[in-house]
Amino acid sequence: MTPLDRALDRAPSRKLHAVKLLHIDTMQDEQLDLIFKALADSTRRRIIDHLSRHEAQSLFEVCAASVAEDGVALSRQTVSQHLSVIEKAGLIETTWKGRTKAHSLRITEDHTAAASWLANYKEKEPTI
Repeated sequence: MTPLDRALDRAPSRKLHAVKLLHIDTMQDEQLDLIFKALADSTRRRIIDHLSRHEAQSLFEVCAASVAEDGVALSRQTVSQHLSVIEKAGLIETTWKGRTKAHSLRITEDHTAAASWLANYKEKEPTI
């Protein structure tokens, strides 16, 4: 039994948190940078939000949704660049529907672990 296993046995309520921390430690810094870069821009977060509600969206559909949902017209080139950043982070996957590239949200354990990483630094309430 490893020291980590012994510590987890003594504190089962912290087991899930420790597993997520271990997962973050093994994740490459470059991958974390890509994930946070993708989430750093409000336009990319809106695109991710749209893809969470609508699967397999083409570039045209993402552009149209930007106008319909936000009232902001984005060029195809701008949306394509944002989709590229999101795809490099591994947050979306692309498939082909005929001659059209379709984008779908793909959240993995790495992405969930990256999001929970910030919880390590949340100010803890003092115990009495």
